Amino acid sequence: MSTQEPPPVPGDPDLPPERAAALQRAEDMVSRREHPDFDSARLKRPQTVLIGCVMAWIGCARLGYEAFTLLRVNENSSGIDQDQTAKQIDIDVQAAHGLGIVIIFWLLLILTFSILAFLGRQWAGTALVAMAAFFGALALVSLVTAFAPSTFTAAFWSAAAVTMIRLREPSKDWYRALREWKAIKAGA
Repeated sequence: MSTQEPPPVPGDPDLPPERAAALQRAEDMVSRREHPDFDSARLKRPQTVLIGCVMAWIGCARLGYEAFTLLRVNENSSGIDQDQTAKQIDIDVQAAHGLGIVIIFWLLLILTFSILAFLGRQWAGTALVAMAAFFGALALVSLVTAFAPSTFTAAFWSAAAVTMIRLREPSKDWYRALREWKAIKAGA
């Protein structure tokens, strides 16, 4: 008949130091997960963050299409006025290509910040709010100077996405819970 040894205890002086340290880390992890001052259900990502990030990703796909369209512009494209001089046509093509590159950079920023916001980085959600505000201002300028109301659709879409990600109450609570959880982990 075999006898089983009792499980090791972290404070046992007969344990090797590395085994005692490993047991202490495991015990700390369990105690942090079951912290009496924290409701771990608050760490579940709310639907508002998920929906807002999906909206941002759809917006990125749309921006990618726009950028691809602008990068394909050449002197024979239908959007280029053929009555212009060759120099002006060249400037128009270069402007379209430059705008396409700026849009790609912008969509990569949105994509990066929305993924980070999805993973719980509050600062990334705040950066998305700032980007949406900037884009809204550009849409307003575009409406006044060139009467391009189509930019308001994209501005509204981005405003709706960042509202879901960062400004709705469930999202705010989730980011607050993540901050509190990190503080508990750091203090334990």
